[in-house]
Amino acid sequence: MTEVVNDDDVDHELAHISSHRNPPSTSQKGRVQTIEWDPELEEMSREKAAADASRGDLLVDDTAHP
Repeated sequence: MTEVVNDDDVDHELAHISSHRNPPSTSQKGRVQTIEWDPELEEMSREKAAADASRGDLLVDDTAHP
């Protein structure tokens, strides 16, 4: 059995109001970007590794290939 909705019972005056408090986020999920590795990035990477080591942070590089 199909239920028939009577559109006359619907108040369309408030249809422009959303129940969402914030606008929907523009998700970056699934987007792919290519970053070109250059000498400046290499230097920043080395500086970060040195700073992490001096703080005692352990960095495991699982992207390195044997």
